[in-house]
Amino acid sequence: MRQLLGVLAILSTVLIVLGSSYVDRHAQAREAAEGRTHGSRAIERHESQTLYVPVYAHIYYFNRNRRYNLATTLSIRNTDLDHPLTLTSVKYYDSRGALLQDHLSQPLRLDPLTSVDYVVDERDGRGGSGASFLVEWKAEQALTAPVVEAVMISSGTQGVSLVSPGRVIRQSSR
Repeated sequence: MRQLLGVLAILSTVLIVLGSSYVDRHAQAREAAEGRTHGSRAIERHESQTLYVPVYAHIYYFNRNRRYNLATTLSIRNTDLDHPLTLTSVKYYDSRGALLQDHLSQPLRLDPLTSVDYVVDERDGRGGSGASFLVEWKAEQALTAPVVEAVMISSGTQGVSLVSPGRVIRQSSR
């Protein structure tokens, strides 16, 4: 009797696990059919975001007295396949948080799968080692978030290159 109860307990556990994985697969299949998943993850959609992108106008080597300047390219890419987004602000700040340059005089529409770049010259060291961009965008409907990242490179013989992804600090979703 005890052995039969043990087998029944194992069998009921297996049925619970199988049933829940069936429900999970069914929900994933429904989300995939509706275009809301990528693999096993749900695709997040947003109506607006503010992103912080850390960049380096220079980096130090050996000590704080020796600086190595870097050119920065801020890349903003609309990843949505069907909908445009509007850039409302692209601002460049120095290490102390002071605004150095406002790159947009008016909102800029990015159609699906298009991108735009903003460049800070290697000779422009005003930003310092703690420079940053703040990027704001919005859309008329929720869409896949853009890829926002900075690429920093040197022109010297050192061959320095860095990539810095944007980090969401504010967003609005439906």
